[in-house]
Amino acid sequence: MIAVTVMFGTAWAATQQIEYNDTLDLTAVKDGDEYVPSKNGTNTVTLTGRLGEGVTSCDKNNFTIYGTSGDFEESAVLNLNMADSAQIFTSANVRFFAGGKNNDIKGDTTLNFNSNKNAILWTTRSDQKTIILSGGSNGGSISGNTKAVFNGSLGYDETVSPDKDGDRVAYVKITGAGQADNGNITIGGNSTVEFNADFSGGNYGGNLTGLYAGPMLHGENAVGEVTGKAEIVINDDKAFTHQVWTAGGLFNKDSTLTVGSVSTILKRGMILSSLHNGGVAWGANDIIDINGDSVIKIENGRMYEKDYNGWCRIFGGVFARGKATQGHVKRNVDIEITGGKNIAYLFAGGEAADENAVSNVSGDTTITISGEGAGAFKSDPAHVIIGAGGVCRSAENNAQALVGGNGTVIFKDITNSPFNGTVTGLGAIWNTGKALDLSGSWQYKSVLGTTTFVLDNVKGEFKGTVASFDVVEVRPGTAVTGLTPEKFDAGKIKLTGNWTNFGMPSVLTFDRAVEVPVNFREATGIVSAEFNDSKTELVVTCKNAPIAVTPTALKLQPGKSDTVKATTYAADETVSWKSSDETVATVDGDGKVTAHKAGIAVISATGSVTKTTAGCTVTVEDPAAPDPVPTPAPVTPTVVTEKDNPVTKDKDVPADVKPATPVIKPATEENTKALAASADVPVKFFTATADGNITVDPVIAKKTVASVMSDDAAVAPKTIVTLPIITATISDGKVAALAMKTTGAQLGAAANNIVSDITLIKILKDETGAKFGYTAEPAGYADQSFTLKNADGNNLAFTDKIDPAATYTLILFVKDNGEFDYDKTTGSVIDPVAMAMNEAKAPKPSGGSSSGCSAGVGVLALLALLPLAAARRRK
Repeated sequence: MIAVTVMFGTAWAATQQIEYNDTLDLTAVKDGDEYVPSKNGTNTVTLTGRLGEGVTSCDKNNFTIYGTSGDFEESAVLNLNMADSAQIFTSANVRFFAGGKNNDIKGDTTLNFNSNKNAILWTTRSDQKTIILSGGSNGGSISGNTKAVFNGSLGYDETVSPDKDGDRVAYVKITGAGQADNGNITIGGNSTVEFNADFSGGNYGGNLTGLYAGPMLHGENAVGEVTGKAEIVINDDKAFTHQVWTAGGLFNKDSTLTVGSVSTILKRGMILSSLHNGGVAWGANDIIDINGDSVIKIENGRMYEKDYNGWCRIFGGVFARGKATQGHVKRNVDIEITGGKNIAYLFAGGEAADENAVSNVSGDTTITISGEGAGAFKSDPAHVIIGAGGVCRSAENNAQALVGGNGTVIFKDITNSPFNGTVTGLGAIWNTGKALDLSGSWQYKSVLGTTTFVLDNVKGEFKGTVASFDVVEVRPGTAVTGLTPEKFDAGKIKLTGNWTNFGMPSVLTFDRAVEVPVNFREATGIVSAEFNDSKTELVVTCKNAPIAVTPTALKLQPGKSDTVKATTYAADETVSWKSSDETVATVDGDGKVTAHKAGIAVISATGSVTKTTAGCTVTVEDPAAPDPVPTPAPVTPTVVTEKDNPVTKDKDVPADVKPATPVIKPATEENTKALAASADVPVKFFTATADGNITVDPVIAKKTVASVMSDDAAVAPKTIVTLPIITATISDGKVAALAMKTTGAQLGAAANNIVSDITLIKILKDETGAKFGYTAEPAGYADQSFTLKNADGNNLAFTDKIDPAATYTLILFVKDNGEFDYDKTTGSVIDPVAMAMNEAKAPKPSGGSSSGCSAGVGVLALLALLPLAAARRRK
């Protein structure tokens, strides 16, 4: 009798209930033995001794170790250790399960496998006999998660010669979910394999170690399911496996496997021949469905350095191997390569091999090669291909590997890319027994949607081939050289992203003239994008974004200091600081502001590259003598285009009132001088907002409001808000309707403010002001008036409240060459505006509308320039 016991006091027994200690001597194992625990839970067993006599005399020793016996309401863990002396040579089935045999387990199951370097797991390939290491069960149902974790070594040793090459491992299959010859397997949670072991062996063509996160089903009409994710993680420099079939495998016929989603992460280690993320359907009429996404991440692993019979390949979809088999990824495939080595063939779709086989992806496929990932491919361009589609073994056998959505390949954040293969929006026709011949008729149009090759911040020479893409998309930071027209097959070039402050890069450079249309409608920050005269360089002219400062305003007492910060997006830009009135406040080279006396000063920052200026309004207050007129604070509303102007939907609008598109210009020296010249006002009228736009100088705005206050005691603003200067084009003599979206808070409103609190003021050349009128009726739209609409597009009445958190549309009406248009050029208007706010009074009930009234009770003052002569006529 073999005496065996297990750690934690758990007794094990074969079907004949043989007792044993914490070690199992393999020399005592008999054909057909099944070892099950007498008590479920956590069990640990160490294998010792030798089973079988080697290749030439393989004993048919079938035996199984289970981690559970019968149904179990909790989780089960099997810690399986192979001592140095443990050696298995067999041509039979040897199986190790953390779960049981057709059990119903309510918790999780976990196999922790650890082997010492001299241990051996070796079986011949006769009749597909294997050694199974499983975190799941031999059939049955597991309600929770299953996991198989592998550490240790079963490598190569010249002193061991079972196959004359020193292999310590051969034909071992590892599965997270389980394996069954004639049963079904259901996993209610996730199924995971964490593989950190060296299972390399010595004969790379012979060990045939395979990893499966999902179940392996060998029975006819079998059913398998992983409700959650099937995932394999390989994370050790010495980790080695032959093949990876992450979703699982079907090996007979008329069977089905359903998986929630699937993921493979190769952090470190080697995959010898192939990775099929969607698993393998080997038998006739088998079906594998991946209900969610298929994700592959290659971080720092590698494929075999030689071309192993054309098998060094990676697929995002299912390997539909058998006749009339079907594989479906019902959502998307996402493959990310950030590192690694020796990848040869990478396809986002699936692989369909036999007659009428189908391996489709319903959604989109995306392959992203970033950073060091561009160097993860073999150096021989004849054996390197990245495809957005799938692969069929033959063009004549009605096999199908389609992508129902779009196919995208992205190269991102790559400098001096060493990539020298083929990138294609297609799939391939390929007999995988041979290397893929890229010079032949390999192309297979398998992507039904749009195919796109993206160059995102890619710099340096590109030696590869770009084959059959609908679009080549170029994103900011890209400057690629070495392209040839023969190796650049694209329907068009599209620029996307924000190109602001990128200068004038030559983003694509060809060795000879190329004819490919270019558009940049989806990009921002681009002035133009076109090929040079020789058609060899695609040159992009970019806009410069204005510099910005924070905070937008400061309040200081004399002798106190604070710091203003500048933000710029332009490369190599330096910032110079300046105070508009150094008697009030000064600023040093680091933005430190020091107050000297009561008053207002604008602290401005100017960028050396963008040539734009942004300002912070500094108010220096004397606590003993506060100023009754607030300091204006600039804000920037959102302009509304002519097309979207709500006036177009109003009825009874006068015929001479026309929508116009307001334009806000950045505060460059050139723009400011040109604006002052057009307006016929001194440059001192203008300064910069904190976000780099031109606005009314706060000192002038404050004087203007003060002049109105002296004439009208009802105007007593608590705050003043200035807006950027607005320009617009309009038909000769028409009244321009200038619309801007703004919040109540930007208008200066607090709780209980109403429309009748608003006063709009035009800035005059002598720094006094004139009022706008308010109208709530479209029929009253006229020069020198304004209206305010709520989010529903309705005009507000005088007694309507202004909610600080709500969004409104402010519309000014200015006639071309009228008194309030200080650009006397026909067909254009210039209208600088600002706003001020009194303290709100008690709530008032909503009432009827009023038309054409002078807004004399001022909480909000909107400021604009007016020629001095016109002002005199109005007084």
